[in-house]
Amino acid sequence: KNPFGYGVKTNKKSDPARQKMVTLSQSQDLFNSPYCLRDLARAYLARFMGFRAASDSIRLRNRDVNFAEGDCSRASVLIDSVKNGRRECPLFCDGVYIIFKLLCDAEPNPNGFLFKGEAEDKIRAGGDCDLSLATQFGERYEVYTRRESIPKMFTNLRSTCVTELVKVFGFDKHSVCRWIGHAEYIQDEHYLQMMDDDHAAAMSNLSTGKINPQINPSGTGSYLSEMLFIALHRNLPELVEAATEHALGITKIGKNKMFGTPAVRATPVWSPPRDIFKSSGGGIPTFGVLATKNRGSKTPLSKKVHQKVHPTPTKHPVPTQLAEIWEQLDRAERRKLEQVISEIQDRK
Repeated sequence: KNPFGYGVKTNKKSDPARQKMVTLSQSQDLFNSPYCLRDLARAYLARFMGFRAASDSIRLRNRDVNFAEGDCSRASVLIDSVKNGRRECPLFCDGVYIIFKLLCDAEPNPNGFLFKGEAEDKIRAGGDCDLSLATQFGERYEVYTRRESIPKMFTNLRSTCVTELVKVFGFDKHSVCRWIGHAEYIQDEHYLQMMDDDHAAAMSNLSTGKINPQINPSGTGSYLSEMLFIALHRNLPELVEAATEHALGITKIGKNKMFGTPAVRATPVWSPPRDIFKSSGGGIPTFGVLATKNRGSKTPLSKKVHQKVHPTPTKHPVPTQLAEIWEQLDRAERRKLEQVISEIQDRK
């Protein structure tokens, strides 16, 4: 039984005129239009994970997500779809990983449902309900962009994701069918689309370029995660700090074959504890420990660190610079620095 199947006709053929690839620009506009995490998650997961915004979300629980210790090449989620049963789907990229982390923050109970609401509760109780997601999201999109909405919005979001997985990232069609949850003949008829060169080029260069630290304070990740941070800054700024912490916990930003290399390692690989930063008075984080001498050493530890990285020490290193400094230290120096941090925290 499909609780969303109001007036759905069987043996319905696809309409090529309404099949559209959803561009990155359109996707960003769509992500910017919702005003709650639940709706942002539905749009983002549909676009970059092939998620069915209604049927895949109803039974999804905290315990179903495997974050694989920050390795997005292994992270996955078990989806018990009300439409076609259980399947395991990769998280694919760092942006999807962060979305699921935020959803699990909002529902920390392992048995808790990640998507809550009156309509969702009614469906879980065995009732029927038309969520009308395409209508709701379409209206918000039109208000935000002042343009006509994306036709067959969620179908085309999934279709775009499937087409990119097969034609850009090179995953075999059988695997994609198993992950997304449909038969291969359905994929060929309804999901795989023609793709122009501009779209293919845009999707092939997602990990190139520098991350804007004003948008993504972690300073690391793919362009897909930066798109998420842009949406969070616009409508959910209270979640930016938590998203940054989750981004810093990622060790590989995407599944193998994505982002141009078998597995892209995120940097920095070390995240300094939040409470060792103090205000510099100008809004720039300052590493409080670097101004402290290491007991038992004639040379201040801060001086030794800066000599390895900067000929002329900067007065207030930012978090990404601190990670670079950490990488330059040998094991003994790291141990000494950790001892100093521990002493400072104990005095507090």
